Amino acid sequence: SSEFAVITNRRFPELSRTVKSVLIALEKADLPMRKLLPIHGDMHIDQWSTNQGELGLLDFEDFAFGHPERDLGFFMVQLEAEYGHKLDYKSLNSHLLRGYRSEGLWPNETQINIYSAHKWFSKASKARSLVQANGFLERAMNCLGETKNRPVEDFD
Repeated sequence: SSEFAVITNRRFPELSRTVKSVLIALEKADLPMRKLLPIHGDMHIDQWSTNQGELGLLDFEDFAFGHPERDLGFFMVQLEAEYGHKLDYKSLNSHLLRGYRSEGLWPNETQINIYSAHKWFSKASKARSLVQANGFLERAMNCLGETKNRPVEDFD
C-alpha cells in the first residue's frame, strides 16, 4: 500500500492528506485470521471464459494460497471501475457471491472490504486525472468504513 501512496502523492500532491488517511486506515484494518486457500490471484472479468454453457477461469499465472476474499474484492472493484457504466455490476457481484456460497465458501465481508479498499487505492495511483484519483480514494475510504460487522448478504 505504501507504494501506491508514494505514486499517488507524486502524481497528485493535492491529495496527500486523503492518501495519508487511506494508508492509515488500511494499516489499521484488521484482517481476520483465516486458513489460506488456493486463489486465482488476478481474477477479473477478462479471465473468465464460457464454452457450451460452462464457465471457466483462465490464466493461473498468479495462482497462490491466500484469502478467497482477495479474488472477490479485486474482481468486484475491477468490474465496477471498468465496466460499471455498461454492466449491472451489483447483480454480477451478487451472483459471484452466490456461486462461492453454493460451493460451501462463506466469504468474510470485512476481508472483502479491506481487499476492495486496497484495489481502489491501487487504482488511484494509476488514475488519469485528479478527479478520478480522488474518486478512487473516496471509494477506498468507503470500503474501509464498511468493515463494521455488516452482513455479507448486504452485497446482494
